[in-house]
Amino acid sequence: MTTHHSQTTDAPAESAVRVGNGKDLTIAILSVTAVILLVAVLIVNGLSPREAMAFGQSDKVGKYVVSTAQLEGTAELLVVLNSEVGQINLYGFNVQQGQIQRLQQFDLTGLTRRLQRMREAAQRGTRRQQP
Repeated sequence: MTTHHSQTTDAPAESAVRVGNGKDLTIAILSVTAVILLVAVLIVNGLSPREAMAFGQSDKVGKYVVSTAQLEGTAELLVVLNSEVGQINLYGFNVQQGQIQRLQQFDLTGLTRRLQRMREAAQRGTRRQQP
């Protein structure tokens, strides 16, 4: 009878070991999953796209000269010069409306006339100074 009694006490001990191993296995799987997810989050944050800044780029097409500029390091501007009519349009991106809008327009014809007068005056001054 003692043999039968020892078999009865061994059976619960084996099932307790199996239950403990099941919990350990579950904890191990969850821990490995958590580590994998943490590494994935760190990689995604490290590889996330950076803000694109394209200031200082320019191109000329026909009568138009297009250039980009940066305003105080916070905003990108698009500058369009129409050389035929002598105008500069300054555009910026409106975040609230999600579109590019004209911010200001400059007329260069008056400036061009003033510069021409300044050049002529400078040339007259250099002619007078020559012996």
